[in-house]
Amino acid sequence: MNTERRTTRLRLLLLASLLACPAAGARDCVEPCAGTLGELLSSLDADQAEEMRHPGSSDARTDWTYVPWGHHGLALRDMTEQQRGWAEALVRSALSPSGIATYKGVLELEQELYENTWFKPFRDPGKYYLALFGDPGAKPWSWRFGGHHLSINVTHGAEGSFATPFFTGANPA
Repeated sequence: MNTERRTTRLRLLLLASLLACPAAGARDCVEPCAGTLGELLSSLDADQAEEMRHPGSSDARTDWTYVPWGHHGLALRDMTEQQRGWAEALVRSALSPSGIATYKGVLELEQELYENTWFKPFRDPGKYYLALFGDPGAKPWSWRFGGHHLSINVTHGAEGSFATPFFTGANPA
């Protein structure tokens, strides 16, 4: 797919993502999220767990960004293929079909730009991070998946599950 078509497609997907998260206020997302995350957590070694897990009260929970640096959590590049699959399943559990398409589009664009740029540190598709805040099943607990032009933050609490802040972007646009 040429860059112009991909850019047009990504713009449409970004617009569609405004209503991308069925998790907002929904109680039925908590159990699948916790189950998927449980599988992932049980597979982590001590170093990976230290990177991913943070106390629920951590300042890192509210310190989100969409630039290619400054992320908290375990990077995709530091996960096994199976762990990356569980991380993706967790992200997908919080998104609508259009949200999933947008999420995939951002990652695909990062890969394409990585392959076609000389400044690879800013275009590394392995530099997307999953962070967990608190303990799954506790109230509240949250997780974030983010990297360059993407930040998905989901909090599970007594009142339901909420995906905010939620950011997707693209450059070049």
